[in-house]
Amino acid sequence: MLRQELARWGERAWVNLVRITPLRAYTRLVRVAGGIPVPRPLRARLLGGLAGAMAIDLSEAAEPVEEYGCFQDIFIRRLRPGARAVDPDPGTLISPVDGVLTTRGEVRAGTVVQAKGIDYSLEALVEDAAVARSFEGGLFFTLYLRPKDYHRIHSPLR
Repeated sequence: MLRQELARWGERAWVNLVRITPLRAYTRLVRVAGGIPVPRPLRARLLGGLAGAMAIDLSEAAEPVEEYGCFQDIFIRRLRPGARAVDPDPGTLISPVDGVLTTRGEVRAGTVVQAKGIDYSLEALVEDAAVARSFEGGLFFTLYLRPKDYHRIHSPLR
C-alpha cells in the first residue's frame, strides 16, 4: 500500500515538474542526461532501476539491459523478433508507436498539428505543398509518447 502511494506521489511530482519546466529546455536536458554512457557493471542496477521506476517494460526487448550503453538506448531499443504481431485485417488502424492519443481532427487549410507545445503547419510538417494539399479533408492524430512508452517508430509493410 505504501509503495503504491509513493509511486503515485512520484508520478504526480514528475508531472508537476514537467508542467513548470519549459518544454524545450526539459527536452534538451533529458536528451543530454539520457545520452551519458553508463559503465557495464552499473547498467543492470542503474538502467534497470530507472526503467523500473518509470514503468518501462523491457520484457519485449531484443537485448538484456546490460547491453544498453545509456538510458537513451533503452528508449529506442529493438524488440525481440515476434514480440508484436501486426493485425493483418486491412480495416484495422495500426499505430506506428506506443503512446496516448492527445489530439485528433480534420485536416483543413490553416490547421496545425501540435507537438510538445510547438505548432506546425501541415506543409511545414511534410515539406511539400502538393503533398500537404492531398491530405485536405483527411484526419490527423497526435500520439504522445510518455517516458514509459517504447520510442522506436514502426511502419508495417505488406
